[in-house]
Amino acid sequence: MKIAYTLIVVLFSIGIQDGVSQDGDSDVYSGTDSAARTTVKSKKISIMPQSKDSVMEIPKLQYYLEPVQHNVSFEVQQIKPARLKIIEPLDKLYSGYVKAALGMYTTTYLEGYYNSTRSKKRAWGTNILHHSSLGNIKDLGVNKFNDNHLGGYYKHFFKEHTLKTSLNYGRNSFHYYGFDATNTLIPEIYRTTADTIKQVYNLVSLHSELNSMLKDSAKLNHHIGVDYDFLNGLSKTNEHNLKIGANLFKYMGKEEIGADVVLDFNALQQSTLLMTSDSIGDSLLSLNTNNTIFKLTPYIFSRGDNWSVKAGLGIYANIGNTAKFHFYPCLEGNYSLFNDIFIPYIGLSGGIKRHTFNSMRLENSFILENTNIQNSNQKLKLYGGIRGSVSSTISFNVAFTHEEVEGLPIFGMDSTYSYGNKFTVLYDTLSITTISGQLAYQKLEKLKIYGKGEFFAYGSGRKEFAWHKPDFQLTLSGTYDLADKILVKANVFVIGNRKTYSYSPIEGVEATNDKYIYNLKPFVDANLGFEYRYNKKLSAYINFNNFAGKYYKWTAYPVQGLNLLGGVTLAF
Repeated sequence: MKIAYTLIVVLFSIGIQDGVSQDGDSDVYSGTDSAARTTVKSKKISIMPQSKDSVMEIPKLQYYLEPVQHNVSFEVQQIKPARLKIIEPLDKLYSGYVKAALGMYTTTYLEGYYNSTRSKKRAWGTNILHHSSLGNIKDLGVNKFNDNHLGGYYKHFFKEHTLKTSLNYGRNSFHYYGFDATNTLIPEIYRTTADTIKQVYNLVSLHSELNSMLKDSAKLNHHIGVDYDFLNGLSKTNEHNLKIGANLFKYMGKEEIGADVVLDFNALQQSTLLMTSDSIGDSLLSLNTNNTIFKLTPYIFSRGDNWSVKAGLGIYANIGNTAKFHFYPCLEGNYSLFNDIFIPYIGLSGGIKRHTFNSMRLENSFILENTNIQNSNQKLKLYGGIRGSVSSTISFNVAFTHEEVEGLPIFGMDSTYSYGNKFTVLYDTLSITTISGQLAYQKLEKLKIYGKGEFFAYGSGRKEFAWHKPDFQLTLSGTYDLADKILVKANVFVIGNRKTYSYSPIEGVEATNDKYIYNLKPFVDANLGFEYRYNKKLSAYINFNNFAGKYYKWTAYPVQGLNLLGGVTLAF
């Protein structure tokens, strides 16, 4: 019933809509029948979309801290005020130093210095030295000696120059003990009286030099020096040696142009003593010898980042009874590899070498008072090698040298003016080839080691052999500092074979031209020392000298054997 009623209402509503027109805006609808139908156009309501934020706003949280007070107690402590350390403080210098010792063979030793401390304007100092021994080497002549030295210096610093002057005096007293004191063929007075074989040399030396320190490279730099030596001997030997020299140089761009100028004058007065059957007699002969050497060496020195080259010409005049002029090359160069790890170098030079009586007696004290003195002509010196540093602690140098020398001095035995206990100076022309090597190790000031070896080959000369010249020599030295309290020092010297001769028969040796030629055996001179430093001012030490045993440095002259020397040092 409800369904029928609903259907009637719907149909009735449709019929009403078909008969209504809305101001001509109706559409014509064609149905299944022939009746015309119209519909009213609907009005659409526009609804825009709206976005809704899904993020929720969180309110700010506020915390409330309840104040709580804690009781704190503290104590104020004073601290040292801060200091600004700009430079490292310098070590304290002591003006005075004394070293004294006593040893075997009644040996005494005293050494002393007194110097100024730091100063920007001047420096000065004095020094003394005493060394003596009563000897006591058996079956030989009196063999005591006494060496003394006194000297001083003064140095002044100017704005662009430095002036230094020094004056020294030395006295050397010894005896010609190299003979058999039991040989009755030698006069008794000569064997038993010390004064008959005594020699004393007095040497006064004066040195002065003026060196420039010019900051302007355009100015002429200069190093000027004056040296004067006066030697006086007990046997009426007097020698004056005066040398004036200057090195002048100037920079022109990267090149240094300069010259060395030297004037060397020597005057020697000698006296020959007559030997009789029972003593040494009066003066027999007096000799006066004057000689002058003039040297001029202009040069150019150029350097780069890793290399340097020096080229010049040596002009020499050897003026005695006659004047002789000589010319020599002056060439030298080196190149640095691998930041100074290896530095190869090579050079070529020559020159006239001054020999004086003083230089000869310093090399061999037992030479004749009337020995002939002349200069050497080094015609050629060719050298080369490699030096460098393989690390901050190790350095080395390996070298080769070849020399052609005219007038090389060698020491031969005398039999005319002595009993075989003096030497005469002979001169020979020969070549010398030397191969050498050096190695040094240093670790701060704690450990230092140094070693050197030299090997010599002598070419044929006018003499049979290069008398008393060794075929090799070795040196090894080192120091070890233990906590700056105990200092250990050691050094060893090894000297190779040396040719010598005697006019007296030698067992197992046949005579050659009235000479008995034989070898002086190699010897070792080894020394060891210990020093205990109580503090920076006071220390004690003991040295064991030549503990390897007695040896012959010169023919017929043995040296003292083991010698203990102990003493103290004091700085003040």
